Amino acid sequence: MKIQRNSVTEPIVLVPGSNATQYRFDPLIRDINKREKTPHSLLRVLVHKNYTISYSGAIKKGERQPFIVIAFEDNKDGFKNGRLQEIT
Repeated sequence: MKIQRNSVTEPIVLVPGSNATQYRFDPLIRDINKREKTPHSLLRVLVHKNYTISYSGAIKKGERQPFIVIAFEDNKDGFKNGRLQEIT
């Protein structure tokens, strides 16, 4: 039988758009953390062109709403990287 568990963690996942880096949301996160009694922790995940990942930061134990930024090294749109396809 499948065991269900109630998670106390509700991460805020942020994904930067085209041409944006893993630091895109730094001003937003900084502003939010200034207003909070206890700042949110931050984990940055970078997906590389070869599909490996690296990360920096950490989620503090017991953190209820950590920020998780998932960014892509290949963050450009266009024909050169195969992101745009001809519509037929």
